[in-house]
Amino acid sequence: GYDATSGMHIGPQMEPLKGDILDFETVSARYDIYIQWLSKLYVNTMNVIHYMHDRRMGNKIMYNNLDSIQKLKEEMKNSKSTFFDSSEYKMMKKRFDKIETLTLAIRNDFASSDEIPENRAEELEKAYMQTIEILRHVVESRDKATKGHSERVALLAKELAEEMQLSSDDVEMIHVAGLFHDVGKIGIPDSILLKNGPLTKEEFQIIKGHPAEGERIIISYAPFKKLLSIVRGHHEWYNGTGYPDGKAGEEICLGARIIAVADSFDAMMSNRTYRKGLGFDKTVDELIKGKGTQFDPNIVEAFMTLVEKNGHAKFERMY
Repeated sequence: GYDATSGMHIGPQMEPLKGDILDFETVSARYDIYIQWLSKLYVNTMNVIHYMHDRRMGNKIMYNNLDSIQKLKEEMKNSKSTFFDSSEYKMMKKRFDKIETLTLAIRNDFASSDEIPENRAEELEKAYMQTIEILRHVVESRDKATKGHSERVALLAKELAEEMQLSSDDVEMIHVAGLFHDVGKIGIPDSILLKNGPLTKEEFQIIKGHPAEGERIIISYAPFKKLLSIVRGHHEWYNGTGYPDGKAGEEICLGARIIAVADSFDAMMSNRTYRKGLGFDKTVDELIKGKGTQFDPNIVEAFMTLVEKNGHAKFERMY
């Protein structure tokens, strides 16, 4: 079988930034705190939109949210050149400005009208999602060798889900899970994550913790609760010999089984510092060999159907 993976370590509580270089524990802790605060703000605001009938209390909650957003923006500004580079900081500031503008609009709606416009919640959810996505990009940019990995996995997983005629909601959920499937790697020491060569057994044991670590991170963000089983299960094997839980067959959620095929395909096709990609034909051979052991046979068949419909070139152009 072929394992697509690379990492985990649970960082400490939030510490002030020091110096110009972040160690892996600080990266993990800082990512966590942004996720936790964004989740808190999101849940507070959605509760106001959907359930709050006391205008004074709703106005107070939104005022507190605005204050928290200002504090987060200040924290983010202090993290410039350490956690964020200049372009990432600009993207993050733009997203936080958008969240702040929408939060202020909702506060004004609440103060002056009996109704909040229907599109407010949708706009706000989109703004929060874009902010989380930038945070993911910031963390993943540590490893230049795997740049674009999550985007490619997400795209292929989405196409597989569509080929299997899943509902549009499930397709979107699997696509988002593909983007965040490796988020648990944020706490892996650079000495392991960026190692120029194969991992030792001890290093691989650390890496095998990243699905559970990813679950721990995204459980903090309320809208991602539905992704938990996918993120946790994407390194389970169909025959029950995978990790972290040793689940088998349909005990593994369908989304995780789809991500497993997409993840392994991308890992095998991609160049690494210590080896070249396997090439399309060899990669497909490995997927076929893994049917019923590492992979769900039906999903491998769905992949082969995609290849027949689109040809090799579409997939090879991605690498």
